[in-house]
Amino acid sequence: MFVWVQGELELADTDILMEYHDWSLADHSPKLEAKDFAIQATADTFEIDIDQQRLFVKYADQSAQLLLDIPVEGWSEQTLVLFLDRQVRDKFVGQGELVRWLTELVNYLTGPRNIPLSALMQCKYPLARKVKERIAEIRAKEREGVYQRSLFAPDAKPEISFDSGFVFADNMFAGVRTYRGSYRFSRHFTGWDQVAAFDGADDGEELNCAKLLDSLTEVKHWIRNVPRHPKAFWLPTASGKFYPDFVAELTDGRILVVEYKGEHLTDAADTDEKRAIGALWEKASGGKGLFLMAEKQIDGKDVRQQLRQKVSKQ
Repeated sequence: MFVWVQGELELADTDILMEYHDWSLADHSPKLEAKDFAIQATADTFEIDIDQQRLFVKYADQSAQLLLDIPVEGWSEQTLVLFLDRQVRDKFVGQGELVRWLTELVNYLTGPRNIPLSALMQCKYPLARKVKERIAEIRAKEREGVYQRSLFAPDAKPEISFDSGFVFADNMFAGVRTYRGSYRFSRHFTGWDQVAAFDGADDGEELNCAKLLDSLTEVKHWIRNVPRHPKAFWLPTASGKFYPDFVAELTDGRILVVEYKGEHLTDAADTDEKRAIGALWEKASGGKGLFLMAEKQIDGKDVRQQLRQKVSKQ
């Protein structure tokens, strides 16, 4: 799958799309509110509230309690900023930009939030963890935005090429862990004894889906797709890549891609994202590609019926 970016046709890989996307921490608030990060002193610990989850940090010794509200020589806002800079440095963010953003963050905590600098210094590691998470959230938000604009915006024009990218090839997944059950597949491209292992139990729902796919007379051959393998078929997502479970070539030359959604999968947002990019790939293929998100039952249809409906002439 390809998309047009600044007049150039580029692979629809969100990592590549982000290289064309200018973004800055300055466009995002550095303010950590009480619901995000808070410190409370107790008898012998700091109680740190991060995203409404409590973390307890013991004082190094009894005298440390006295330092909560007392300035310490050598401790300054700049000292804390430089510490955070070392802890959360990000290769995608310039250091100067990061230091400015961290300075605003620390000034907000010691100013409007009125958290003593000495308390922040003693709890600097949990603070750094929270700041690192916030920067990761910002980057994820930027990735989601560029992904949606590049692929799903009204003016987006994704294109499919079947001349490059995934190909069926002998020994394409050689060396990966294989299925060792008793069933012999007749249409698996690399042979019945070279089927990549299924997720879950050997007699699980994914294996059943593979058996049904193997039984279709419309299927010329198919492959059990191997996630993160360099020769695997993948589609882009905002966070990375989606590797569907099966890729098949039909006898009429069309390509069928199948993702099996088992009952144990409960992440609705992840499923919806996969379904959306699969449907977009099918639409952009001009009829040569078919995508199915198969489930045990959909509108009264079992997996076999879902597969047959998808491969029938449309």
